[in-house]
Amino acid sequence: LTLTNLQKMWAAAFLLAACMGADARRLAETYTIVMRDSHGDGWHGGTLNLTDVHSGNVVASFTGPQESCKYNPPLDTCESIETVSLDCGNFEAAQHGSTYHEECSWEIRDAAGLIMASASGTSAASFANNLCASCGLGHGSIYVSGPDCEVCPAGKYSDVDGAGSCKICEAGKYGSTPSAVACVACEAGKASSTT
Repeated sequence: LTLTNLQKMWAAAFLLAACMGADARRLAETYTIVMRDSHGDGWHGGTLNLTDVHSGNVVASFTGPQESCKYNPPLDTCESIETVSLDCGNFEAAQHGSTYHEECSWEIRDAAGLIMASASGTSAASFANNLCASCGLGHGSIYVSGPDCEVCPAGKYSDVDGAGSCKICEAGKYGSTPSAVACVACEAGKASSTT
């Protein structure tokens, strides 16, 4: 049995869909968080919080470098490195709670090592994980830059891959199933005002 290239492509697409799920929208990326203290005595309990801008929820929190970095071995600057995997979305990072915040700085690097956001003291900075997958036909995003897909309900449709929202069926047509990619004309003798 020999598979053609087209059959291999269909098999790969099926496996990808099976792994991601039919409504997949989120593609996570791993980021490296580097937190530094310029005096070398740690953040004194300070943290770096990553907040999802849309929901307002803190999605990750990291404790900055601790006092022990000054003594083992002695350094002028100490740092702490963490990693985090974030779904598609917009995020804000800010340092909180350090007694000597002016000594604190941080940066967030993507998988390629590019700095996505950085700041010092109590300043905040925003960044985005733009690795968003398209929702696909029959789906619309709840909000354009959002991480979640909405299945178009009966009476609505989406005929564009990556649509920002589902469209309402026009008068004289209806959408009888969820995830519709088009509306169907009403049968003779029947009508529809909107759905």
